[in-house]
Amino acid sequence: MSFKDTLTPLSTLEPKEKNTFLNSITLTDFIAQYCDSYLNNNNSFSTKGGLYPLLISEIDRSLFQKVLEHTKGNQSQTADILGINRNTLRKKLKNLGFNDEQK
Repeated sequence: MSFKDTLTPLSTLEPKEKNTFLNSITLTDFIAQYCDSYLNNNNSFSTKGGLYPLLISEIDRSLFQKVLEHTKGNQSQTADILGINRNTLRKKLKNLGFNDEQK
């Protein structure tokens, strides 16, 4: 079992669990704990690509999903809210494995 398999992505938590979790910890503290967990439990550092892309992809996935839900899938509005170009958003969504049904 790889280190990545031991992590629980925020996107898999139930809404009540997310609220409880997020109310009890700051984003900075969460990232610090995530990094500590990775560094302490992954002695071989064998996770493909390393810690940075793993963490960024989790953050991006959750952030984009939430903003897309807020805009009811409107990618132009989503890109505006995120402060990125619409084409950049589309590229990131594709790279993260979002399909047309999720957009």
